[in-house]
Amino acid sequence: EDELGDALRCETVKDYEAALALYVASDFAGARAVLERSPADPPSCALAERCAMLEKNPPPLPWDGVWVSHSK
Repeated sequence: EDELGDALRCETVKDYEAALALYVASDFAGARAVLERSPADPPSCALAERCAMLEKNPPPLPWDGVWVSHSK
């Protein structure tokens, strides 16, 4: 493995962790902005899509950060 690839993966993980904290705090726009820095990362893309949905249809407060999927 090359050092550049490792650095990118490490940065992607740090971004995802930061975005997840924003997501749980109901800052969906902030989380999506962070996640969109990693467009080639499938988990980041999936969570960014969820954030976009929650921006349009926010969950009731207080929200515990749990996402219930209604489809496969």
